[in-house]
This record gives sequence, structure tokens and C-alpha cells, in this order.
Amino acid sequence: MVNQKYTSADTSINVVNLVYKKFPFEKGSVILDYGGGKYDTNQEYMASKGIKLIVFDPYNRSKTHNAQVLKRAKLGVDYIVCSNVLNVIAEPEVIRDVLETIKHLAKNKAKVVFAIYEGDKTGKGKVTTKGYQRNQKTADYMKLINEYFDYTHKKGNLIVAFN
Repeated sequence: MVNQKYTSADTSINVVNLVYKKFPFEKGSVILDYGGGKYDTNQEYMASKGIKLIVFDPYNRSKTHNAQVLKRAKLGVDYIVCSNVLNVIAEPEVIRDVLETIKHLAKNKAKVVFAIYEGDKTGKGKVTTKGYQRNQKTADYMKLINEYFDYTHKKGNLIVAFN
């Protein structure tokens, strides 16, 4: 991983992410939440729906935990969720590193769901009390994500991608 000037450690919140409430994940599936934070709220919610959620977060989970999650993910997952991650990274090379890693983890035909928080939508990034916010519209991420995935579809603040 490439180091970030502003970590996203403080952006983790203890609520069920809207992606998990709204996206039609299949019962019995396995989801990797890439950058899923320090709380287990999403895991508990998805378990109640019959779905296994594993969480990778370099800033909020231990190295041992993350290594175990990546080992499990390499066996294959049905979905990868990357929610409100790309929009809190200042460095383009770090975003590319995240996308490259996700592409590699999605090699077994996993669908990837990117959720973008657009902030003030000005496209002007700035430091916040919790880290950094790019303030870009979801559509601004499409060209970059298209470089890593064969198929992308945008709906609202979600981008679904797969190869």
C-alpha cells in the first residue's frame, strides 16, 4: 500500500451503511468490505440477512485481522464493497493502488460496488476535521474505474463494476 498523507481512520462511523440496506445482495453470498471501518455493525446487519461480510481496513483493523481477511478473499468473494473510501483519499496514486488491489481481489468474477460521498460537489479537495474529502461527483470517478474494470454502471452515488 502507498502511504496516505491524511489517513481515513477517523471517517469510520458506527451505523449500517446505506449500501447494505439498498443494494440487492444475494442471500448466502460473501462480501469483502474494503475499507469497512472499525465497527462490526455492517457485519451484524448482513449476518441477519444471511450474508457473510468480511472487513478489511488498513487504518482500523489489525495487520493480523487484515491478513486473514485477504487470505479469505483470495479464495473468492461474490461482492466487494468500497464505500466512501475513494472520496477520502487525497493522492491519485493511492486511489490507483486501491483500485488495483480491488481488481486483483475481484478476479473470481466478484461484482464491485463503489459508493461515493460527494461532499460539497465542487471538485475541490480539502482537509476536514476527520481527514480529507475530495468533493468530487460520482461521475468523476467513472473514467478512472473504467481503466480497471471491463464493465461499469453508475446509479446515483453507486458505481457497480466487474470484469
